[in-house]
Amino acid sequence: MNLKSFLLGNLVSLCMKIINLIVVVGFTAHDVYIHLLCASGLVLDRPHTITVLDVPYLLFHFIWKIKK
Repeated sequence: MNLKSFLLGNLVSLCMKIINLIVVVGFTAHDVYIHLLCASGLVLDRPHTITVLDVPYLLFHFIWKIKK
């Protein structure tokens, strides 16, 4: 009987720790996701910003591939 309650107590404790971890990670990830989503929305609204960001990246990428 004592062993059963000990195992049940450990199982409940483990489940509570996992749930708390999931909640903390969820809140943190949600804040980061919202922050990145807002920032990318501001940047990607303007077509010239995308051009300025993509053209140098593509040039560097193709030059890097040609040198290899």
